[in-house]
Amino acid sequence: MLVVGGLNVNGDNVATTEAVDVIFNLSCEEGPDFPYPVRFAVGGLVSTQTATDIPIVCGGSVGVDDERVSASSRRNFSCTCVDCYTYDGSSWVSVPSMSTPREQHTATSFPDGTMLVTGGQDDTQEVWSKQIII
Repeated sequence: MLVVGGLNVNGDNVATTEAVDVIFNLSCEEGPDFPYPVRFAVGGLVSTQTATDIPIVCGGSVGVDDERVSASSRRNFSCTCVDCYTYDGSSWVSVPSMSTPREQHTATSFPDGTMLVTGGQDDTQEVWSKQIII
């Protein structure tokens, strides 16, 4: 399982990436930082023409997590971002964004290398639309 982002003890979004083995030995290995602090992002594996599937993370809530901004003034925004983990696991690469900002949505991968993103919410309301990405 690939765990991306979340909140730290101060309630700030974080940009960490960790690979967790939940099947065999519950080990955890730190990966490269995600391009931006995020929470409520959704991901999945997208099939490729090689033997390796690519982890994709889309949407989520990003915001101002600068210690110079008071906690009460920090605001998060739903985003349209889509990022792929590189084959060698050394970095994240941005790909074309979604048309609708969303967080707390679902993502379903298909064998043809596409991903269906549905539902969730944006900054003010529920999102009922769907979109094929990648």
